[in-house]
Amino acid sequence: MANSRYPTGGVIGANTAEPTPVDPPSGIEAKQFQLGQVEFGADNTRWAYGVASGSVATGTCTYNATTFAITDAAGNYTADVALADGQEGWVRITAGANP
Repeated sequence: MANSRYPTGGVIGANTAEPTPVDPPSGIEAKQFQLGQVEFGADNTRWAYGVASGSVATGTCTYNATTFAITDAAGNYTADVALADGQEGWVRITAGANP
């Protein structure tokens, strides 16, 4: 079975199911990726990296390609992992969305 959670482009090995911690032990958030970054994944998937604006549950969500904000409202993206307000992470581009 193929795994669609790992990008195949410029960030090979990035795990889209691991959001950036809001408050790591060091107190300094480690930026792993650039906000707005879009990557191709396995199984012909595309992923966009953004920041949660409010809590985002798993399932459909919205992603603003200008501000990179991810919201919990139903939209053309899918959050495969829940995000806390201010937390950065990947969302899967679905339903014909184009960031």
